[in-house]
Amino acid sequence: MADNPYLSSQPEGNPYLQAAIDQVDNKIIDKLSQLVPESSTTPQGSYRSALETSDLKDSSEDKPKTKRSILGNSAFGAYRSPDEVLQEEAIRQQQEHQAAIQQKNLERERNKQLEAQARAFLKKLDTLDPLNSERMWFESFANSCASRLEAAIEFVKTI
Repeated sequence: MADNPYLSSQPEGNPYLQAAIDQVDNKIIDKLSQLVPESSTTPQGSYRSALETSDLKDSSEDKPKTKRSILGNSAFGAYRSPDEVLQEEAIRQQQEHQAAIQQKNLERERNKQLEAQARAFLKKLDTLDPLNSERMWFESFANSCASRLEAAIEFVKTI
């Protein structure tokens, strides 16, 4: 992710802004350290990793690390380059397109299964006596559809 050039140049060039950021950082650290339970044993888990192992002094200089130097400039601004935004949008559109293709394939497969079941139903129906009540009902139902196969598919869907 590209750094926001405006944010990266501000604190170093403005000592008042840097002092304000350092003061807020120190207040946040004080508040967080008050949340840690007092204990004679060494802290464990997230307390240990968050408070004891973090070095608040920069090893190369005597000034304390700021939140910006610890977390990086991307934590202070949601700046993303236009190329990143376009790339993310292209990926999202590609995923939607692939999902639509997959949905169409599933629908096509389902229709093939329904058609196979409908053809099997029609074969069974044709073996019945022409005066059978079930066959007569289906023939009257099929008259309202475009074809016997379409009527059989609709019938199989309801079962």
